[in-house]
Amino acid sequence: MNFGKWMAVVFLGLGCGLTAHAQFGAYVGYSGERLGGIPCKSFIGTMNDCSSTTASLQGGTSTATTDSVSPSGVYFGGYWDFKTLGPVRLGADVRYYDAKSNKSASTASGGPNATSSNTVLGGLRGTFHTHYSWLKPYGEIAFGRTSTDAANGPTHFSSYFRYQGFVGVDLRILPVLDLRPVEVGLGDMSPIGNSASGSISVRSVGAAIVFHTPPR
Repeated sequence: MNFGKWMAVVFLGLGCGLTAHAQFGAYVGYSGERLGGIPCKSFIGTMNDCSSTTASLQGGTSTATTDSVSPSGVYFGGYWDFKTLGPVRLGADVRYYDAKSNKSASTASGGPNATSSNTVLGGLRGTFHTHYSWLKPYGEIAFGRTSTDAANGPTHFSSYFRYQGFVGVDLRILPVLDLRPVEVGLGDMSPIGNSASGSISVRSVGAAIVFHTPPR
């Protein structure tokens, strides 16, 4: 066997071994998030006021910076757990959020989809081994992009670089099905380019069902 064929066999064997021990999963759920610290386009004496009555004005100016909005909606994603380090199983995760609210943080306008937020995140996750085979706590750090009109008013979208940490727990229901009763997240969004001014804080909570293979 020549060197090229020998290397091909080695890499094929390594790939098969990794796949044999890997855990693949997909999930779909519902999540709500709070986007805070949004610059409010409020002008005293006009109809263009903040949606929040508690928005605080910066001494004598007409711009409030403490307004927030809480869009919610469906999210889905998938993961690949591929490496064990002690009690931790490492993996990669990618997810998408489609969140909406009938209120706006930047203006007094409201109605269906007054605020929309679309987010794509990818990152590294770790699942922790416990004494209970049906219990899987995990943590994740993710990075990505959010497109939202939260800071500019309905239909005026800006792009943000987003980072967020998550912790949650999966409970085994069936060999191929888990329930994710809670996942909480904390992060921040920074504007990309000159599309918006100021960063936006992010807090989230969600739940999901998880399908995985191979069965456990």
